[in-house]
Amino acid sequence: MRRPLIWMFFMYLLGILGGQYCLTISSTVLFLFFSFSVIVYLYNKFQWNGILLFPLFLMLGCIRIEQSFCPADSVLDSLIRSHGSYHRIQIVGTVERIDSLKEERMTCIIKSKQMNYMDQSFIKPIKVKAYIKSSEKIEYGDLIHVEGEILAFEPRRNPGGWNEALYMKTRGIEYKFFGDVISIQPYKRNALTILLSLKDQWVEVYDALLPPKQSSILKTMILGDKNGLDQEQKLMYQQAGISHILAISGLHISIIAVLLWWIFNSFKISNSISTFSILLLLWIYCIFTGFSVSTVRAVLMITVVLLGKVLRRTYDLYTSTALAAFMILIGQPLFLWDAGFQLSFGAVLGLIFLGPVFNKIFWLPKFIRETLSPTMGAGLATLPIVSYHFYYVSVIGFILNLLIVPLAAFVVWFGFLGGILGFFWMNGAKFTVGIVYYILCFYEWLSRMFIQLPYANLITGAPGIWEI
Repeated sequence: MRRPLIWMFFMYLLGILGGQYCLTISSTVLFLFFSFSVIVYLYNKFQWNGILLFPLFLMLGCIRIEQSFCPADSVLDSLIRSHGSYHRIQIVGTVERIDSLKEERMTCIIKSKQMNYMDQSFIKPIKVKAYIKSSEKIEYGDLIHVEGEILAFEPRRNPGGWNEALYMKTRGIEYKFFGDVISIQPYKRNALTILLSLKDQWVEVYDALLPPKQSSILKTMILGDKNGLDQEQKLMYQQAGISHILAISGLHISIIAVLLWWIFNSFKISNSISTFSILLLLWIYCIFTGFSVSTVRAVLMITVVLLGKVLRRTYDLYTSTALAAFMILIGQPLFLWDAGFQLSFGAVLGLIFLGPVFNKIFWLPKFIRETLSPTMGAGLATLPIVSYHFYYVSVIGFILNLLIVPLAAFVVWFGFLGGILGFFWMNGAKFTVGIVYYILCFYEWLSRMFIQLPYANLITGAPGIWEI
């Protein structure tokens, strides 16, 4: 049986979908009959004993999706949903992430060590999104004691509306909290807090080198920091159909990997040491940028590429894609409904299956075919996903991407290099990032010009599955 991992992933995926949508006895029976018919067919065709393990992957998918919807503490969840804001809660926990900081107001993620609610104490670790007021400085890893109001996230109320509860649950965040800080205990430095502090310094380097508008875009592209990105900039990139370059994806990771490989080769370091060093740095970078789905997918796939070279094994793109999706969905099956997950893997599948179709348009010159095929493949594959989640389709995006994507390599390369130089040589960093500044200005000029064209965007609303 060729590519057995893909079939294992397919069974796991089938289990997730069955666990989510089979809500009646009849639908469950039909689902099980279909699933086991597929397994029996595969076994009769390939006569491979490993197929006998496929029902385990099916069951694993059903179990994991059920676990994903379970609250971290069922008693606490029941109290919060029943009593809501009628009772104040006290939380003692560590600051895992700081999303925004304006004057004395902060938005952050707190991982609790203890919660006191309605005369009961809860010690299970639970993540909450906190909106807090504090006159004192709070940093990553600080142990803080807060008191205020805790609420459950809102589910989708209208068709096509945003499902806040699903979005937050996918990211492991259970509740939202509004309140005040009672006390702060400074963090004990560890590898993670050092990394996050380093990221703050990197942000300051970009802020010092570039005007606010260009700095916010570069911080988003290189560091995954979207705090400075205003709504106008975000909307402009979306309408132009080039918002994908703001997400850290395979393009960014491959460019950074090539840059690191060039640096290691310049110092005549052996291939095996270079490979493992690059992998270590890429996974550190993954932590650094907040473990977004597109970043994890890209790093997982490039890990397979590099390990394949070390072990002298042939790289298989199909298996690598399935492995990356498998590992992400084992960790959190709810990512299957996440726009970022769907766009990231949709683009890869478009490159695999649709790109070669455009490459076979014989009457076009070879150079144009090779240039068009990746953009058209990824663009068409993600078009229905964009339409479903964002209710529009960018017509001009296909043209703009031909101009934008090649230049994105220079933005990432020089932006990344300039950020590193900024820690010890600001003049060199200023020169390097200066190239990025003019490219980003060109992006803005081009986007503003194209979105003024008639029918640049088509508003589709939220299409049904059959329409897609």
